[in-house]
Amino acid sequence: KALRQIAELSDKANVKLVIVSMPFHKSFRNLASSRQWSFTHSVIDSVINQYNNCQYFDYYSTDFPDTCYLNSTHLNIYGAELITTMLAHELDTTGVFQN
Repeated sequence: KALRQIAELSDKANVKLVIVSMPFHKSFRNLASSRQWSFTHSVIDSVINQYNNCQYFDYYSTDFPDTCYLNSTHLNIYGAELITTMLAHELDTTGVFQN
């Protein structure tokens, strides 16, 4: 519900909304409920299909070296630098913020 509200508010304000799923360590993904992730993904898909101002970047299953993780669900400084570089490149190449 909250994501839909944020998307609606940003759409009314003519503001681009970028949604990002951050990477999780493969050990977490192996234990995580595929049903829960499917539900989360379907909510995000529904929102981006309803609002033209939304862009989604999915890094959930992106494999980073173990040295990039603080724990199975959080990146450390090296992982943060890597995902920031990747996301900046995608934002640039997709032209999300170009008029």
